[in-house]
Amino acid sequence: VNLIATNDVTYNGAGFNLSATALTVAAGNDILFNTTGSIQAATLDLNATRDLVIAGSGSLTVASNNALTLAGGRNVAVTANGALTLSSPSQTTVRALTGNVSLRSGQGSGTFLNGPRTNLSAGANITLTQSDLVQNTGGAVNLAAGNDVSLLSTASGGLLVNLASLNVTAAQDFVGNASNGNFALTTGGDLKLDAGRNLDIRSTASTTVVSNSGSTTLRAQNIQIATGADARVRGAAGVSVNATVSDFTLNAGTNALEISSSAGEVRADAARDINLQARSSLTLSSPVKTTVKAAR
Repeated sequence: VNLIATNDVTYNGAGFNLSATALTVAAGNDILFNTTGSIQAATLDLNATRDLVIAGSGSLTVASNNALTLAGGRNVAVTANGALTLSSPSQTTVRALTGNVSLRSGQGSGTFLNGPRTNLSAGANITLTQSDLVQNTGGAVNLAAGNDVSLLSTASGGLLVNLASLNVTAAQDFVGNASNGNFALTTGGDLKLDAGRNLDIRSTASTTVVSNSGSTTLRAQNIQIATGADARVRGAAGVSVNATVSDFTLNAGTNALEISSSAGEVRADAARDINLQARSSLTLSSPVKTTVKAAR
C-alpha cells in the first residue's frame, strides 16, 4: 500500500497491524501520527519532506517484519508516555536530513532497539532520552550527527545503556547525562565515542563506560567525565582516550577511579593536560601496556 500526499499525512487512532502488507507513506510536508497503540507493517517506510512525528499516549511499538525506515527532510521525533520500541529483523533506519532526531520514552521507562542493526543520522542533533536504552539482539547501533549526540536520562533517574556495540560520530559534542543517578554505558562489542569538539559525561552517582569483550575508544578535542561516585572506563580488548586539542579530565567524586583492560593496551593522551581525581583508589591497569601522556 502506497499513500502519497502533496501536503500532510495525519493519523489519529488506536494503531494498526498490517503484518501481511507493506506500507509506504510519503508526504510533501509532514507526517503526523498520534496513536494509543502500536504501528506495524510487513515493511514500514515513512518519509516526510519536512517533519515526521509519531506520538504514543502510552507505550509505543513501531515495527516492521522487514526493514523499518523513518525519515524526515527536517526532523524526526518519536515519543512515548511509556516504553518505546523500534523493531526490525533486518535494519532500522531513522534519518533527519537537515534537522534533529529525537527518541523519548516516558518517565522511568526504556527505549528498546529490537534488531541486528540500528542506524540513526541527523543533519543537526540526535537526542535519546530514557531511563534504559537496550538492544535485545546482537549487532551494531550507529549514531551520526552533524552537530551533537546526547544520551540523557529522564528527569528523576539514572541512565542504563546496554547495547551489542555502539559507534557514535558527532561533528560537535557528545553529551551523556544522568540527572539523578548512575550513568552506565555498556556494550558487548566495540564502544566508540568520537566527537569533533567536546565529549562530556556526567552523573550524580557512579559512571561506567565499558566494553565487555571489545575495545573502548573516546576521542574529542576536550574530554570530561564528572561523577558523584565511582568512575570506570574499561575495554576488554583495550582502552584509548584521546583529547586531541585540549584536556582529559576524569573526576571520580567521592570514590574510586579505574581505567583498565583485561587483555589489551590502556592509553590516555591529551594535547594539553590530563587530570585524574579520585577520593579513594586510582587504578590504571593493563596486561600489555599502560600509557598516560600529556603534552603540556
